[in-house]
Order: sequence, then C-alpha cells, then structure tokens
Amino acid sequence: MGPFAGGVIGAILPAVRESLSADLGAISWAVPAYMIPFAAFQLISGSISDRTSRRFALGIGFTLFVVASVCCAAALSIEWFLLGRFLQGAANAFTTPILVAATADLVPRERLGRTMGSFVSVNMVGGFAAPLVGGAFAQFDWRLVYVLTAGVALVLGVLYDRVLRHASPRNSSSSPGFQEIARVLASRGGIIAGTAAFSAQLATFGSSYLWSTYLVERWHLSLVAAGAVSSLLGLLGIVAAPYAGRRVEAVGPARVLTEGSVLAFLGGIAIALAPAPELFVLGVIPLGIAYGSLWAAMPSLVLMLLTDQRLRGTAVSINATFRFGASAVAPAMFTPIYGALGGATFLVGCAAAAVLPAVAAAAGRTLRDNDRAERSAGERT
Repeated sequence: MGPFAGGVIGAILPAVRESLSADLGAISWAVPAYMIPFAAFQLISGSISDRTSRRFALGIGFTLFVVASVCCAAALSIEWFLLGRFLQGAANAFTTPILVAATADLVPRERLGRTMGSFVSVNMVGGFAAPLVGGAFAQFDWRLVYVLTAGVALVLGVLYDRVLRHASPRNSSSSPGFQEIARVLASRGGIIAGTAAFSAQLATFGSSYLWSTYLVERWHLSLVAAGAVSSLLGLLGIVAAPYAGRRVEAVGPARVLTEGSVLAFLGGIAIALAPAPELFVLGVIPLGIAYGSLWAAMPSLVLMLLTDQRLRGTAVSINATFRFGASAVAPAMFTPIYGALGGATFLVGCAAAAVLPAVAAAAGRTLRDNDRAERSAGERT
C-alpha cells in the first residue's frame, strides 16, 4: 500500500496536471506532500502503537488511507489533490512501520530474519508495480488509481483488525513515557540504527531518481529503456530480500549489513564509471542485491539493538524516519552535484556505503554487549 501510493504519482503526474489544470510549480508539490508527513508522523506513530495497541494504530492508518484516497479520487482542484496526498503520507506512517512491529510481536525471534526478508520483498513489490499499474490506469482515468487504493485499504483494514483483535492491548500505565522513549532512542543502539538507515538509503536508492535522466542524456536511450534499467533496482531487491532474511538468521544482521555495503560500494563505482549502458546495467545488479539485503537486515538490526521490547513500534517507526528522511534530502543533495559532475555524482552513494561497515561493526559490538547483559541478568535471577 505505502510504496504503491508513494510511487504511483510519477506515472500519473502528467494526467493529473492536465485534468486539474495545474501549473508545474503546483504539481511538483505532489511528491513532498506525501513524503514530508510520511517521515514526520513516524516520529509519533510507533509511540502511539506502543502506548495503545497495534490494532488501534493500524486502524488510524487504514481509515486515513481510505479517506485520503477518496479525497484524491474526487479532487476537482490541485489543492484538494495535494491534501489527499498529504493525508496518504500520514496514513502510511501508521501502516508500514506498525506492521513491522506487529510482525515482530507475533513471530519467534529465531524466525525474525526470514520473516522480515519476506515482508521487505512484498513491500518492494508495491513500489515496483506502481508505475506499471499507474500507467495502465492513466490511459483511462488517473482517478481509478485512488479508487483502487481506497478499496484495498478498506479490505486490508478489516483483515488486519481481525488478525489483531485478540492481541492483548497495552496497558498505558505501564507503557514507556515519552521521556523514556527519547532516552532509549538517543542511546548507542538508537544512534547506530538511525545512522545505518540513513546511510543505507543514500547508498542504494538516493541517486536512483537521476538514472533515467543520465541514461537519456549520455547514451540517448529511450525513456522506456531508461525506465526499465531504473526498475531493475527494485526488481532485484524483491528477489534478494527473502534470501538475505535467511542469511540474517544464519550470521546476524550486522554481518549482512557489511556484505550489503560492499555490494553497494562496488555497484556505485560501476555505474559512476561505466563507459557504456550495458556496463551501467551490470553495476545496477550489485546495487539491487544490496538494496534488498540491507533492508532485509535493517528491521532485525533495529529490534535486536533495542533492549526494551515495549518500544518496538517506536524504534521501528523512528528508524524509518531516518530512512525516508534520506530520500527527502537526496534531491537537494544529489541534483546540484549532478549538474556540476554528471555521472561522478553516483560516487556519493559509494561514500555513504563506505560508512556502513563501521556502523555494522559498532552494531555487532552493541549486540554482543546486550547479549552479555541479558545472560548476566538471567544468572542473577
């Protein structure tokens, strides 16, 4: 739902602009109108789910998704459309990260890696399908996209409500207070997880919005061919994530984070220095595998770094804020460099990837310290 709603705008933007008679400046707000509330509301959505229940937080998310999608579908002006996009972004803050926390509640720790790998893979399918479905629907009427999302949100809301109906509600009197939440997230583990999420997103996805422009400008590829190359990142991520999740269970999330960073570094160098489009495609392959691997490892890393299990929702949602915060700042970071250096811009992603092994090493030490603390506590008990 979330990646689909966020990514579909690129395919339908020309149709929306024509239908609503919007100028380029106004319609350009369609992307930040979604991403800004998505990142911002994750600062509180997880805390709400920790202090009430996953069912309550997801109820907010799916209800808001229905209202927002209807608002977009029925919009008669660009202002109403942007309002709908804003509400969709806020709704996604109450769905994707809360589902990660709910999954962690339901799945035994020894199966967490493969489960999160599958979750990430399915989540990426939404983003991969968005331009395909959006483009097909836009041939008839772009509003059908939002009729579809409203219907899907309604069905999913009912299904998840049934799944979580019998889950034990959280006792707000024993739930962590906001000062305690802030203290835990400012801890070593919280800082490590946030740095990892921000760096991983910049390393694998940060400059990908420029790929089509670069391929067209340098080698005069058609927009269709350039789009196919760009979509390869998500496709490879979909395939790689489940395998990476199983590897998380075998060797731990810190090790997978290191392996993914090496692939991202090599892929970034390859696309930056590629002398031909075929070699650019070869560079996208390790980047796509890294994309799936890093984000399959990240939820497990965050949840393992967290010593207070009452804060699962908070930790996952704020970690996602770091990830999508990186996506929000990426255009401001990469676009000026691209204007000056062209393809060399992609080396910036290599720099972000180079940070990750040190972050993974720090995460590994923290996880070992946490395990020793748990064993000591168990022995004292």
